[in-house]
Amino acid sequence: MSNRRMWTIGVSLAVATVVAAFGAVSCSSLGFPLPPLPTATTTDHPSPARAGSSSASASAAGKRDCASRPSACGYPDATNTGVPAGTALAVHEGDLQIRTAGTVVANLDIRGCVSVLADNVTIRSSKISCTSNWGIGSFADDNDGGLVVEDVEVDCQGTGGTALGSDGLVARRVNLHGCENGVDIGHGVTVEDSYIHDMVEVGGGHADGIQFGGEGNAVIAHNTIEIPDGTSAIITGHGGPFNGVTIENNLLGGGAYTLYCPDQPGSVDFRVLDNRFIRTATYGPWTDCASIDENRGNIWDETLVAVEPA
Repeated sequence: MSNRRMWTIGVSLAVATVVAAFGAVSCSSLGFPLPPLPTATTTDHPSPARAGSSSASASAAGKRDCASRPSACGYPDATNTGVPAGTALAVHEGDLQIRTAGTVVANLDIRGCVSVLADNVTIRSSKISCTSNWGIGSFADDNDGGLVVEDVEVDCQGTGGTALGSDGLVARRVNLHGCENGVDIGHGVTVEDSYIHDMVEVGGGHADGIQFGGEGNAVIAHNTIEIPDGTSAIITGHGGPFNGVTIENNLLGGGAYTLYCPDQPGSVDFRVLDNRFIRTATYGPWTDCASIDENRGNIWDETLVAVEPA
């Protein structure tokens, strides 16, 4: 696991395509003229059913071995996350730093890392190829900036970085891979309908799909997270307490233990509900999960047999 407070973010270069939430960003607000938004032909990929919805439950109900083809069971995989097929992307060379509130970044192939230092920013339908600390880092001053990341692919290209983190953000239909950690959670984070896979361990690091570095207040819902050669799909780590956490309707696999619940007493409103576990962990599906507030409906993906809390 990486330290979630690594702040080294590269200096931003020219922005290829940035539009404000309610129209174009003024040139003066960024200090240089902006080229027009490139014409994009977008074919939406089929969105996986939302967590807790009847369609999500119906898609997987009674089906075994969803891990072999998650989308056939309504779970996320490469076919329904990341940049929608047919989307034209404009290349942006170098790191991108966002300092203007309400900015929307769309339809970019960003060959660098993104740091967000403003509130209410949206990044959508873009690919980020980052080999530094953070693919997309949410660093608004109040640490609750309202960042939305949707239909985005982050590729750390086999380096030891973290794809996405850390406070005040919502991630939907993201495809995260090639990093040491998929998502780092501080507080106020929702990750849904996303595909986190093929993490790497570099220089003694510990690969995790989602790691908690803060106090919680998080929803992890209807994702496919499989980390066969790493530490965990989801890990809370030591310390805490981790309050207000819901882990629901995910397809989870890999790790030493696939899920690490809080290992010290004191966490409140920590819930693990209706998840499917793939038998790819070294030691078992979870640990320290027997005494959390609510633990029910969790099954083995291959057999549909209930997973006993431990």
